[in-house]
Amino acid sequence: IIPLLKQRLDWANSYHDLYVYAPDVSGDLRHITMALIAGDGWTASANVDRFSTFIVIGPSEEAPPEEEPATEEPMEEAPAEPAAEERVVSTRSLVGREGDEFYPDLAISWTVSEDEQTWTFELEDGVIISDGNMFTSYQVADAIRKQAPDFSDSAAYEFPDDLTISFYLYFPPSENPDFILLDELSQITFEVQ
Repeated sequence: IIPLLKQRLDWANSYHDLYVYAPDVSGDLRHITMALIAGDGWTASANVDRFSTFIVIGPSEEAPPEEEPATEEPMEEAPAEPAAEERVVSTRSLVGREGDEFYPDLAISWTVSEDEQTWTFELEDGVIISDGNMFTSYQVADAIRKQAPDFSDSAAYEFPDDLTISFYLYFPPSENPDFILLDELSQITFEVQ
């Protein structure tokens, strides 16, 4: 019935009402039908008796407001988030290296056990890495997994707190001369702001 009503609405003269006999339209369907055809400045009403429904469609008493042509106003641009490359201030490592000498970088200090198998590093506080997160021992562990996947063959690590990371060498340096912890840590880098 809805396509028929829409077709008749198209044929209707906009100055006269259109009467549609709709014997099978009742209840909610009648209201939905009326809502569908009562757009674009037309009104719809229904006269219902026990046996049938008459839907009256006609021009609206008040003309719909004319739409003004859309004008494109320049939108105020939100300040652009700096690209990751722009936020990076520098590339740093836990331990810096100059020739054969190692110095503190993101690890501001470290201690070594007597047997040289346990190394504990204190990390610089307040450093923000390139993804916007604070630099913590968890980022160190993540970087080791990504940048030095073979690291776990020679050492394990744990994080007593956010700014401390401890490494446990499986063998003393004298038994594993190919694995120099400070050298390994100097090659693991972080982009920091």
